[in-house]
Amino acid sequence: MDEQSFDRLVNNTLKILKELLPTQEYLYLPLLSRALVWALNRYAHRREELMATPVWPLPQSIKVKSDEFVIDFFRSHPQLKHEFAAELEKRDMPSLRLAFDCLYPVVGLEDPFLTGLFASQLEKGEYRVIVSNFPQKLAQAKRDLGQVSAPGRLNQALEDFEEDIRELVVDLSSESEVRQSLIKLLKQALKKSQEEGSNKL
Repeated sequence: MDEQSFDRLVNNTLKILKELLPTQEYLYLPLLSRALVWALNRYAHRREELMATPVWPLPQSIKVKSDEFVIDFFRSHPQLKHEFAAELEKRDMPSLRLAFDCLYPVVGLEDPFLTGLFASQLEKGEYRVIVSNFPQKLAQAKRDLGQVSAPGRLNQALEDFEEDIRELVVDLSSESEVRQSLIKLLKQALKKSQEEGSNKL
């Protein structure tokens, strides 16, 4: 992966995002993170599915998971097991289910939009903050994306980003590793862009 080409690509896409979403910087990482997954995903039907759901909806399948599935989810993630130890010990299912509904799509399914939306909290291990902010933050993202003046232009910019990323990625055999390194580069490019913007003021 050529980091300079990647930086250039991110910055070109950021110019369009800044024009269309000037005060919603918190959406840049989720949108670009999702586009990374599109680029890395080799199955066309999955790409269409991702494009059809711009902001993650809570599927009923999560609501009907068994108590054992929910408990196993928390126990199988060391940080979650530690963070929710009291609830697990008491088998406090109402509290665990509330947390599960918010954390499973982010930590379990690793939804690209949501992992981008909560990137800062994930990095710091602030899982309870994700749970408490999840409904409001997701609703705000839906509202802000719904108010984009030129949604077609936003979709085109993200599709172009996806195509260009695909050309930069040579080996897709290790999708998980490539995805992690790209998201790391993406965060660096976003930070650099924000710093450059601050210096111009």
